[in-house]
Amino acid sequence: MTDDRLRFRVDRTEPGRSKRESVAAPFPPAPKAGRSGERTAVIVKVGPSNYVPPGFDVQHRIDDKLFTARADADAIRAADDDPDVISISPSRPLHSD
Repeated sequence: MTDDRLRFRVDRTEPGRSKRESVAAPFPPAPKAGRSGERTAVIVKVGPSNYVPPGFDVQHRIDDKLFTARADADAIRAADDDPDVISISPSRPLHSD
């Protein structure tokens, strides 16, 4: 099952340059009253070791530059402009049970 709240994945191949790729589903609109705390599960790759973008709550560390996290739509959008973030992708289960 894909998290239907993400529309873009951001990939950076070198500092300051990024490429946005569409994924299957859209980002949510800006949070509305009552939905501002809604958080999305994502997989994040960063450049600097142990860096965590503002507004991201690390769930599991894979290594010092790759982790799963939860973040709201505003934090995900802000990370799109963060040169230390290499990629953000929706987190989804590998198998449905």
